[in-house]
Amino acid sequence: MQCDQYSIINSHCKIIKHILIIEDSVSLGNHLKEMIDEYFSFRCDIALTEAQANEMIRRKRYDLIITDVYLPDSSGNFLGELIRNNLRLIVMTANDNDELRSSILTLPIIDYVLKNDAKTLVDYLINTIQRLNSNRDTVIGICDDSKTSRHLMAQLVESQNLAFVEFANGQEVYDFLIKANCHIDVLVSDYEMPKMNGLELIRHLRHEYLTCELPIIAISSSDKPHLTVQFLKAGANDYIKKPFGNEELCTRLNGPL
Repeated sequence: MQCDQYSIINSHCKIIKHILIIEDSVSLGNHLKEMIDEYFSFRCDIALTEAQANEMIRRKRYDLIITDVYLPDSSGNFLGELIRNNLRLIVMTANDNDELRSSILTLPIIDYVLKNDAKTLVDYLINTIQRLNSNRDTVIGICDDSKTSRHLMAQLVESQNLAFVEFANGQEVYDFLIKANCHIDVLVSDYEMPKMNGLELIRHLRHEYLTCELPIIAISSSDKPHLTVQFLKAGANDYIKKPFGNEELCTRLNGPL
């Protein structure tokens, strides 16, 4: 078996250096631009309205859009348009509203952040840009027998500037890693799959890899009692119960595993 039997998708992984800040507060927009420009030694662009942002996006391809939710000429579908144009988004808002947060986080965005503290906001944005640039060298294995589930996870992984490779069952992962001696950095694996389920896969992989060598996030919709404990005892680094939100998976992927 050769590694190229399973394609590692990484064409979306880019160095983040062309950034557009969309913010109607001139003082906040200039402050964010000044801090990011100074830290990374490149120049962000600023738009104050949706119309201005759309014109700038037509003229230049941006690696990252940092945008407020509410703008003076808000059309109501601006975020959707940006996503349909395959643009990476960090969404800012001063409105700490659970309903708004939940609706935004159903979208394949990088993250959602409050802007009520300028220093915290700047620190977050700088750390996120650093993380996005380091992520482009990381490969996530997505193992799930549901093509729909794999597609949704792949969208999230792409938004984080991470490369990925898909598997339909545990046997495919085992063959890729052990038999073909290929490499991934983190594995996200479902439980109930044909040929080899997620629990069996983790047990086999832990014969070859320490938890620090191959972090594994187990996922499952099963209500089987004690399944979380079984996964952790078998060697999973983390466990997420399906259905889970975009924010939860991204936070786990970007956290210490």
